Amino acid sequence: MENSLFLSTDFKLPFERLVAEYTWADNDYGTLKSDAEGSTYLLEATSLRSFTYLKRFLPKKGGYTLYLPQKYRQLLHFETSNVTSADDDFARVYVPIKKAYSAPFYATHKKDSEIDEVKQYDTFSKRRRDSRVIIEGILNINRAFNDNYRIKSVLFTQKSPLLLDGTIQKMLSSSIKCTQTTPQIMQTVTSSVPTPSEVALCDIFIPDISVFKDMRRVVICDSIENPDNLGMLIRTVDCFGADGVILLDSQASIFHKNCIRAARGAIGRLPVIEFENDLSPIDFLKDNGFKVYGTSAHAEGSVYDIGDKDKIAFIVGSESYGMRKAVADMCNGYVSIPMAPGQSSLNIAVAAGILASLLFK
Repeated sequence: MENSLFLSTDFKLPFERLVAEYTWADNDYGTLKSDAEGSTYLLEATSLRSFTYLKRFLPKKGGYTLYLPQKYRQLLHFETSNVTSADDDFARVYVPIKKAYSAPFYATHKKDSEIDEVKQYDTFSKRRRDSRVIIEGILNINRAFNDNYRIKSVLFTQKSPLLLDGTIQKMLSSSIKCTQTTPQIMQTVTSSVPTPSEVALCDIFIPDISVFKDMRRVVICDSIENPDNLGMLIRTVDCFGADGVILLDSQASIFHKNCIRAARGAIGRLPVIEFENDLSPIDFLKDNGFKVYGTSAHAEGSVYDIGDKDKIAFIVGSESYGMRKAVADMCNGYVSIPMAPGQSSLNIAVAAGILASLLFK
């Protein structure tokens, strides 16, 4: 890769096959290569976003050696061993073969261990404490599986499309514990209405603020109230290339089921960090070269007036009150979204999407 940020000139291995490639904005690219046998892989990434995308193409069964940037090693959602340095920038990681399950388990009682394992995470506090989420429905579970999320277990009923289309068998082959149960027992696992025919328990990695240092496109949410709005916001800015999202004193959380559902797979792929009673992330971004813009319908400047869009962050405030004064005072500048007469506000997810589409090009 030309002008690689990570690969030294002395680092040579027989990588003959291009498995996948990522390109987005300027200087945001990456490649995943392998040797002819598919036993050794090289993942080059110039951003956390490109790394997260490319790791979805790694074999789910394990049994290979992976060379990856040292700075992203902590984000690898696999059981790994024999981690060594290949050079100053790369780590060499062996991903062991996962033991496949030959058949699904069966749970016929609501007190069975497979049911209890998932049921205990129907409470928000438990999910947040353990950084685990419950994913419901075929679309979101399929996305989590295809994106190589760390799925701990899956519950499904006989009518689940995951069983009918062969996905359950693929999950079993990838060492994901899958348990078939009845619709009546599924009702005791989740409070969602209507009751889904499949739920998955999934780990999500919450990164340290330090990973935001090398990002270029960040969204900051100040005091967001509604989890559905938060999920739609995360999904929308993910579509327009955001590298990460920071939540400040948010009443809504990424661990809320409604947020997970509305985000449509973006949570777990797009790094999101929550902070309470702490505005230091704004200073952290500014200290690392970001221009931070507040948004307000009353701002004199327009989003179209922003010239330099390298290392940029924008802040959207709460649905009811906008940005707090303490947050607004920390901004480098303020912008508004021009609107036709008669309208003065937008849904927060819609506003964030418009801003991201214009500022993250």
